Amino acid sequence: NSPFTRMFWYGNIPKDWSYQIGTQAFLGTYNLLDFFAPWHINKYVNMRVGRGLAPPLYEYYAFSPALEPVITNSPLFQIAAKRPVGVMFSGTLLDNRIQWWSGVGNAGTGLYGALNRNVEYYGAVDFTPFRGDAWKDSILEGLGGGVGFSAGNEHYKLTQTGNAFANNGEATTNASFITVVGLPWYIYNQNIWTNGIQSRVAPHIYWNGRFSVLAEMMNFSRELTEWAYYVNASYWLTGERDFIGSGFQGYTVMEPKRPFIPSRGEYGPGGWQIAAQWSEFNAGHADIARGYADPTRSTERMDSLMTGLNWWPNKYTRISFNYVWTWFNNPIPIVGPGPIDQYSTFWMRFALYF
Repeated sequence: NSPFTRMFWYGNIPKDWSYQIGTQAFLGTYNLLDFFAPWHINKYVNMRVGRGLAPPLYEYYAFSPALEPVITNSPLFQIAAKRPVGVMFSGTLLDNRIQWWSGVGNAGTGLYGALNRNVEYYGAVDFTPFRGDAWKDSILEGLGGGVGFSAGNEHYKLTQTGNAFANNGEATTNASFITVVGLPWYIYNQNIWTNGIQSRVAPHIYWNGRFSVLAEMMNFSRELTEWAYYVNASYWLTGERDFIGSGFQGYTVMEPKRPFIPSRGEYGPGGWQIAAQWSEFNAGHADIARGYADPTRSTERMDSLMTGLNWWPNKYTRISFNYVWTWFNNPIPIVGPGPIDQYSTFWMRFALYF
């Protein structure tokens, strides 16, 4: 019984075109996540057409695919751009010291609205100034940062019902804000719509190496404003280093120094990594006070701490163990016989790369 399964297909079509298809099975639903084709115009510029991850949330679109050390995305993912359908350009400048995204698509959170009423601009810029031979293996080589942003007109119902996407393991609409393990803590009432301009700004900073850290904050503004942030930290106990890559690919598959591959007669310990994440999501009290959100099932702030251990026996396999603590500033009825203001979850994930 695998309640959550994702599969990705990658490949090339003609010489300068590639493709990515991603699917997800979650609790009885099966959905298409990615379906896009990038055109590699030259070494500086790419154009991508189709459905896929987009700025502004660095944690959400910059990893290939979703390989941050903690076991899952921070709660900020639900105010990210999700996977809009549109055209995105990306490229690099100054010998890969500057990376950028720019494009237009439908609003990922407005998947069920009219396309002419749900269009957004998406963009991001990332700086990695200490790259190149002069900085190779220096302590500053993995330092970088930047900002993502989006803005556009939105018109869609916040509570989507009667479709499989409403509960597919990824908060496609803002019917409710959920914890990192999927429990709702801020729930909008029926017949509440977003209608007008919304914007997101998300600055980030990171440092990749044997010890790595990533911090990001998101300001999400409709008529009212919500904000959230997270801080990731990780350390390789067995001496490996996180992939430096470009600024938009901070993590990838890891090859342990001493892999465990019995079929080849290799019996090393593999790669061991400890990781942690602190996050806070503040939805504010205004929507509750105005009657937009259900006061009996909503609280305005959620805090979360994830700690974990990742084991890479070899570059084809990763096993993760995490413990998650979650707190609310007011008790709400989530599980059990009555309202609670905190709960804990043990989580395990097994991944194969081939």
